[in-house]
Amino acid sequence: MTVSDETGGLEYAIIRRSDNAYLFDSEGDGTDAAWESDEENASWYDTEELALAVADVNGLTVDADTPTLADGYAITTRAWSFEDDLEPDDVDRMADMLEDA
Repeated sequence: MTVSDETGGLEYAIIRRSDNAYLFDSEGDGTDAAWESDEENASWYDTEELALAVADVNGLTVDADTPTLADGYAITTRAWSFEDDLEPDDVDRMADMLEDA
C-alpha cells in the first residue's frame, strides 16, 4: 500500500466499468480470477504498477511491452489508514507529552 502521509495512503484495484465489478485474483497470476460486486472482495495492491501487472496476466491490457488497460477497465483507488492511528492510545498520549516537554 502506498503511504501518502503518516496516517495512511492508497491501495489499487482493477474495476470493470460496465458493471463496476472489481477484479479478484487470489494469487495474482490469472489462474483463479473472478469479478466481485463488493470492493471488500476485490484484490487490492500496494502500487498502481502491481495492479496493472495483475491486469496484464488476466488479459485486460492491450500492450505487453508497456501494459495499458483495455477499454472498459480502469484502476481504482481507496484510502486506507493505520488502524492504530485512528484513535489515540496511551502510547500516543505519552509520546505527545514527551514532545511537548
